Amino acid sequence: MDKDRLALIKVYFDLGLKHKEIVCILEERHGYNISIRQLIRILHVHGFYRYKNPTDVMTCRIHNARTTILRYHARL
Repeated sequence: MDKDRLALIKVYFDLGLKHKEIVCILEERHGYNISIRQLIRILHVHGFYRYKNPTDVMTCRIHNARTTILRYHARL
């Protein structure tokens, strides 16, 4: 597998993009044409999972709480 493609997949996956979005970006911006199913296989083979790492969930909650607080203070 192309190391550049894997690096791009990891970057977009870590950004939280959906599978369909990753596939579209890979094709339109980078010229890699893969199916959603192939993307899912690549992610699983390399151990990328969305919900297996509790740290990621906590990080998202902290980020969401911070965003909510900032929005609240912006209204004042």
